[in-house]
Amino acid sequence: MKMTFKKGIFYSLVLFTLFGILGIIIMISQFNKYGFFGIIFYIVWSCIGAFFTLKLKKTIFLDKSKRVTETNIETKNSTQKIVSDPLKFPNKYAIFDVETPNKKNDRISQIGLLIVENGKVIKDYSTTINPETNFDYINTKITKLDAHKVSSSPTFDQLWPNIKKLFENYVIISHNSNFDFNVLKKTLTHYNLEYPNINYVCTFTECKNKFPELEKYSLVNLCEHFSIHYENQHSARYDCIALMHLFEFLSTDKKIIFTPKLFTFLENNNSEKIYNEVSEYLKNIDYLDKNKNDDEVTDEITQLDFDEITDINLKSKFVLTGHFIYIEKAELIENIISLGGKVTSAVSGKTDYLIVGTNKEPQWKFGNYGRKIEKALELKKSTSIKIIKEKDLLPFLAVDDYNKE
Repeated sequence: MKMTFKKGIFYSLVLFTLFGILGIIIMISQFNKYGFFGIIFYIVWSCIGAFFTLKLKKTIFLDKSKRVTETNIETKNSTQKIVSDPLKFPNKYAIFDVETPNKKNDRISQIGLLIVENGKVIKDYSTTINPETNFDYINTKITKLDAHKVSSSPTFDQLWPNIKKLFENYVIISHNSNFDFNVLKKTLTHYNLEYPNINYVCTFTECKNKFPELEKYSLVNLCEHFSIHYENQHSARYDCIALMHLFEFLSTDKKIIFTPKLFTFLENNNSEKIYNEVSEYLKNIDYLDKNKNDDEVTDEITQLDFDEITDINLKSKFVLTGHFIYIEKAELIENIISLGGKVTSAVSGKTDYLIVGTNKEPQWKFGNYGRKIEKALELKKSTSIKIIKEKDLLPFLAVDDYNKE
């Protein structure tokens, strides 16, 4: 270990003092030869050495103590940036979930928010919310909520002042945090409200990392796998209760350590890149005419042979086609890009996946699939390209409705 200058002087003074003490011993043994003069000389020598040795030692230890204190303060401050109250977590935390009124996912129609201490709910802030926007049929079917049912509920800007501090004072547990927090972000932006600093744990991500052998990581699949009771799916409050039981169950495993992270509401992780790539994609695709017949065309009628997947490499090249009903096409592209994938407008030999929207073109039932699907079918003979359904892709992405099913 490299010796500091101060420590070098310190050890030199120690040797200096020891030589003085040794001199005293020699002078006593040779008293008849050197007398009192020799003894006094080495006593003074030793005292001077001891004085400066002790003084320098005190300085060195004060410096060390100061460094340790500064390190502790720095570590404490650093920890506070990551975890609001490390003494409370994981014994005390908040569970968070949202439901949305439509596929834009920019408003909240129901919020689940529970404060949990030692495995028990001590406060429940869950409520329906009037999103002040329209409800899509599919969202109403999933959540059992519509404009009439939430008409007397508070709007988000009325509710937010009462719950904002909860997001800042507790570690937030959510399943598929990317979805929930981005819906929260868009809602806050709509009402021109300040973003909170959120420390969170995402059980969806954690379970994917801890249990790679599982095929699906939706909340319902995980609860089923671990034999956890789950009722009233897509009720934000009951989703939170199921998530609480899942988190408590996983917390009993000493091998699993949940480390909260700070969610940053920026304009944001690769946002400029994502915006540019989405814009470029949208320039190069032909949008479906909104006046076209939207009658459902089933897989049986189209006789299109879809690939079944149990896993997917998200850092692959994707092409999208058809009507997407569970998520806006632009948002799906953003999800894929944010997870490391690339979306192009045309099928080629380099394409890994062709994603087909749930509502298909009416002419597909006559075998007229269009150039993207026909090209993919041709390439299947010589490449590993896969043609998969919209709903089969969603569980692998940050899309709420399918990661909870």
